[in-house]
Amino acid sequence: MNKKYFLAILGTGLAAFALLMTGCEDSEPTAKNTWVLEVTADPATVVAAADQTGEATVTAVLFDENGQLKPGIGLRFSTNAGSMASAGQVVQTDIRGEARDILSLRGNAGSAEVKVKSGAVEGKVTVTTGELLAPTASIRITPGGGARIGEGVLLSGSSSEDLDGEIVRYVWSLLSSNPDSGKDNPEIIDTTNQAINRTFVNPQHLDVSLVVYDNDGLTDSTSSDYDIFANKPPIAEAGPALEGTADASGRCTVRLNGCGSRDQDPGGRIVAYVWTFQTVNRTDFSDCQFDWPFDVNENGTLVTLTVHDNGDGSTNECNNPNLATLDDCPTKKTDQDTTTVICHPRP
Repeated sequence: MNKKYFLAILGTGLAAFALLMTGCEDSEPTAKNTWVLEVTADPATVVAAADQTGEATVTAVLFDENGQLKPGIGLRFSTNAGSMASAGQVVQTDIRGEARDILSLRGNAGSAEVKVKSGAVEGKVTVTTGELLAPTASIRITPGGGARIGEGVLLSGSSSEDLDGEIVRYVWSLLSSNPDSGKDNPEIIDTTNQAINRTFVNPQHLDVSLVVYDNDGLTDSTSSDYDIFANKPPIAEAGPALEGTADASGRCTVRLNGCGSRDQDPGGRIVAYVWTFQTVNRTDFSDCQFDWPFDVNENGTLVTLTVHDNGDGSTNECNNPNLATLDDCPTKKTDQDTTTVICHPRP
């Protein structure tokens, strides 16, 4: 075959193919230039981390010049950021005159403008990106201040929160200074429950940590210290501030009252009340209440009450201590509180 003749035939064939393809592309009914496209996005802000992709549904509604919805019309969606699920292919309006496409957009994209075209008619919408918020972990342990061995302990992460979703996983770690037999150390509890219950056999110090995971895969962690006692410490109550006026002796006799002090252990008791005065040497008393003469001091005299409990009650030194040998009870606990006594001069 003549080379020129072959090239002429090839050129004619390519032109015919191009016309055929153009005809296919234009065969989809398109909007008239008097029609209107309304374009919206849901959500208007895609929330995703910088390394994640979020999605928004873009909806285009086509009306004719009389406000009538137009089904069966071909639309093309495009974007200057991210990608459209249609990948540039024609999307036809449904019986309600609506066509939808999905925009995929990374969290660090800033914003994307989505255009929708049909013939000479065009509509557009802007979709922005928002920061995906991590959860906030929080620990609450009951009873507060520590627990006695054998006492139930509630570890709760219920006050943790996620402002843009929900927490779906709680991972606890309990690192012990004296772990119970048969327990891993640290003990790891991975759960969907907000709280867990535990009891402990050994006295120990616990480093409690919690990692929470939200439905977007983001995390936060927090930690707290907690003690398991063979004997829980007592609570000292030195009473409110007191005032008096000096008598003929030049002193104010004031009744100190620490009887509101208490031991937290079931069956436990306070066995010694040690009162210390700011202006005199330390003096020990075994009573929770007594009268004491104070020198005139209008600025106030500081009084400290230290209470001693009977420890685990296992020895005579704990249950019936000598005030001079209070340290002989190895399991005893103490607590302190203060009050102030003001002694005004005699008028």
